[in-house]
Amino acid sequence: MGDIASAPSLYSRPAFFRQTRTGKILKTVNERYYRDDLGFGCHFVDDAS
Repeated sequence: MGDIASAPSLYSRPAFFRQTRTGKILKTVNERYYRDDLGFGCHFVDDAS
């Protein structure tokens, strides 16, 4: 269970507050889920034989 607690979060939900011209406060939430099963990036294998 210690590994789960120390794992990086793949879910991001930043919240922003903004004020309209009439003075109302609106909360904007952008939800994003970062997948770790996609093979993007560079995979380097050092073959030192």
